[in-house]
Amino acid sequence: MKRSRMGAIVAIAVVLVVVALAAFVIVGRSDSSKCSSTGTSLATMFGRISVPNGPTGSNFTLTVINSTCSPITGITVTSVQPQIAGVVNSTFVEYNGTVVNPSNPLPEGQLGTGSLAVSGIDAGQKYVFTIAIDFSSGSVPQTETMEIYPQN
Repeated sequence: MKRSRMGAIVAIAVVLVVVALAAFVIVGRSDSSKCSSTGTSLATMFGRISVPNGPTGSNFTLTVINSTCSPITGITVTSVQPQIAGVVNSTFVEYNGTVVNPSNPLPEGQLGTGSLAVSGIDAGQKYVFTIAIDFSSGSVPQTETMEIYPQN
């Protein structure tokens, strides 16, 4: 009888230790996924080039979701390969109807979008862009490469 009680006590102690460790790991994971005050998460971006019928009248649309912990104060887009006229250091993503800039930042959790008329676009051709994002907190700017394959 003493032996079974001792075994039950040991088993309960082991279960409590395992539960405590699991709770520690879960809490640690949820804390590590939160961004720090310097805005360490990345912004999310989606791009699309619409090509109606032919190389004229195309639109490049970019949507940025601020999934960081810091307001975005600048979004600059440059076509890299092949280059597209008019898409060099372009700032056209808007929040509340105004281009995102230091006096009109894109707040945390908000969405900014913009569209730019482009020409000479071929459906099926790969277009590569760099997108530079600046933050108000002075954290390191985010630079991403985006590939888009326009479709008719």
